[in-house]
Amino acid sequence: MALLRSRSRQSDFLSAAGGAITTLRSMAFEATRAGASSLTKLTASELATPPAHVSLLPQPALSTVLATELSGITAITTMSFHGGAPGFGIVGLDEAASLALVDLLLGRPAGATRELDNLAESALAETANIALNQMVTAAARASGTSFKTALPKFGLDVSHQLAELTRTAPAGTDHAVIVSSAFSTTGHDVAGKMCLVFHVSGSS
Repeated sequence: MALLRSRSRQSDFLSAAGGAITTLRSMAFEATRAGASSLTKLTASELATPPAHVSLLPQPALSTVLATELSGITAITTMSFHGGAPGFGIVGLDEAASLALVDLLLGRPAGATRELDNLAESALAETANIALNQMVTAAARASGTSFKTALPKFGLDVSHQLAELTRTAPAGTDHAVIVSSAFSTTGHDVAGKMCLVFHVSGSS
């Protein structure tokens, strides 16, 4: 019965989102715009965000695609969610961008942060948490469904975190919808990636 309910929610998610990649792009736009808006407010800097990329792929390909998408990223904050469809969100930065973002968040002069101590990691995790929650909320609104989010996890071992997230597909799912977008701040050395991954059934 639980599996049937899970498949029904995934079907509702895909139906509400339109199912087709062309319609999912509209949801992706709303989600990434919400995430970028949060980062703009938190950093008091304008963000440039190219159009989000949306793809539907078999679950076995997910880890490889994400590793390619996040190439060069050395620090990520992840957040799992469930509801309309199970999945997770990621905000990723390389080392230089992480240090520069901490300077912005803590009001330090550019270049002042030389390493990611506990305070710096907390600032990055909380910022990503806010952005990811806004992205998930926007995706829920655009798809007409709802999601419940878990606490965020920040880490510097990107490959390990991705392995944890993609090791096992949730019951009843065999495909994944990936929404990804790059972002960069105007006038600062901060650039990174935002991603949302939704686990779905190809037969939904």
